[in-house]
Amino acid sequence: MNLWYSNNLKEIPDLSLAINLEELNLSECESLVTLPSSIQNAIKLRTLYCSGVLLIDLKSLEGMCNLEYLSVDCSRMEGTQGIVYFPSKLRFLLWNNCPLKRLHSNFKVEYLVKLRMENSDLEKLWDGTQPLGRLKQMFLRGSKYLKEIPDLSLAINLEEVDICKCESLVTFPSSMQNAIKLIYLDISDCKKLESFPTDLNLESLEYLNLTGCPNLRNFPAIKMGCSDVDFPEGRNEIVVEDCFWNKNLPAGLDYLDCLTRCMPCEFRPEQLTFLNVRGYKHEKLWEGIQVHC
Repeated sequence: MNLWYSNNLKEIPDLSLAINLEELNLSECESLVTLPSSIQNAIKLRTLYCSGVLLIDLKSLEGMCNLEYLSVDCSRMEGTQGIVYFPSKLRFLLWNNCPLKRLHSNFKVEYLVKLRMENSDLEKLWDGTQPLGRLKQMFLRGSKYLKEIPDLSLAINLEEVDICKCESLVTFPSSMQNAIKLIYLDISDCKKLESFPTDLNLESLEYLNLTGCPNLRNFPAIKMGCSDVDFPEGRNEIVVEDCFWNKNLPAGLDYLDCLTRCMPCEFRPEQLTFLNVRGYKHEKLWEGIQVHC
């Protein structure tokens, strides 16, 4: 059932007999106030889009045990602060601008593949070590109150992490070293970040952005692979814009030192597809490579 952009829709009809309903799209139904309790009879419902529905009560989710994809991208939602239930088989949760301070302790992550909660009010996600073996993407960009990243010890299939502009974040978990399939890591503009693991074996990493973190105290020694082909095909980027390490390293070390310190041990510059060194003031990056402005 696709009711996308039905701006004047104020209520959903009785769904008591919609036992075979698998997908419901209510995105941008701006006048919708709540979901009917009869939606709990849609026992085969797997996908629910509610993006842009500003005033919706999520308590009706309690009976939707087979829901796998939930999109509730909005900021003013009634009933969310007291929500104590999320479907146990949830695979994709997209909840930008989430008003919660943390997810409830009953939130199940066993089947979670993608978590997108950008610009949220979250201070933390959950406690302890959770079974995150299926998780591939975690996007928390702009969650300015987020104080800690959860334990990622079991997130062995994690591929992308974006915590850009999480301004309250002070430390980054050492458990990230278990994310051996990580490809993309953006920690830029985490202005309070002080601690970053000093020894990470991330051989699959293709993109790393640590710019805009002026309080970082230690330089990460990241092993990004030392084979003949140091960077796999695809997006191979290193960002050293306004490198903050320049002021934290001993006298005489400059942008080039910052760059070479995050290179793989057998780095071959001819394999690099994108390099951002805006702010670099020298004429040469390394032997044989000239800077052209």
